[in-house]
Amino acid sequence: MAYSCQPSRTKAYNEDLRWRMVWQSQAIGLKTAKIAENLGVDRSTVSRTLKHFNTTGTVAKKEYPKDKAYRKLSDHAQYLILNLVLQKPGIYLKEIKAELLYVLMLEVDISTICRCLHRNGFSRQKMTQVAIQRDEYFRLKYTMDVSIYKTEMLVFLDETGADQRNRLRKYGYNVRGIPAQQYSMFVRGERTSAIAIMSVKGILDVFVTTGSVNGDTFYDFTAKYLIPQLQPFNGTNHNSIVIMDNCSIHRLAEIVNMIEGVGAMVHFLPPYSPDLNPIELAFSKVKSNLKDMEETVAAIDDTNALMLAAFATISQQDCEGWVAHCGY
Repeated sequence: MAYSCQPSRTKAYNEDLRWRMVWQSQAIGLKTAKIAENLGVDRSTVSRTLKHFNTTGTVAKKEYPKDKAYRKLSDHAQYLILNLVLQKPGIYLKEIKAELLYVLMLEVDISTICRCLHRNGFSRQKMTQVAIQRDEYFRLKYTMDVSIYKTEMLVFLDETGADQRNRLRKYGYNVRGIPAQQYSMFVRGERTSAIAIMSVKGILDVFVTTGSVNGDTFYDFTAKYLIPQLQPFNGTNHNSIVIMDNCSIHRLAEIVNMIEGVGAMVHFLPPYSPDLNPIELAFSKVKSNLKDMEETVAAIDDTNALMLAAFATISQQDCEGWVAHCGY
């Protein structure tokens, strides 16, 4: 009678040992009892291994889902979960749970739903809000209009702003179950605004001012900062096409006439389409950099200088990637 060499063993034997069982059976022709005696394992182990090999052609152990609760979800239930998420990305897990109970009379834990989503490649992310007023026809027309231009011909501009609240970090660490807290001065402070010009070559210029941007501010910016960067449009000149959104101060006749007066062209973005302006991605990096400089922002009162320092971290490679990401 053969006894296991590891009577208290709880894990499966490795593949090398299982292949020895197969070899002694198939190549040498030994009986189950003899193989068990030679290798110091139970006869039942040898029998199961040989049966598995004869059925599947391998000795690799069968893989099962790690969590038993996940196996309780039928294909129909998993399809319903995935369909709910695809139809409404902002849905809460408790809402999915309620829908499973209502449609399939199936009650599962929220953790089971979460594991189902993770196993199917879904993760919880910060949602990008898209305006329902967006018109796909105008977006397609704009895309077709600018597709004939080389990226080197395009100049993107827009304005952004920040105040003391933008330096506050939204995430932090603490012991599980205890909220992460940070003491901060809840003062908005003066708003710092910036108007930037960007091309595939990088940030061409930045104008920083205290307060919000109005028509007069944008007119001065156009005359002193934008116009010197432009070249006449001839089908090949770099920086000969200005792309900006269609807000009221951008569409002023004086602004458009000034740009066209030097021979450059103007293209306005379709309404509610900031995703087509790569400079918005530059602004995101600037605001992220301001959070990185939290202690400096708190210690230095010159927020205009800090804004310029944040813009200085943007490289040409950044701009090339953002322009390509927006489809240009």
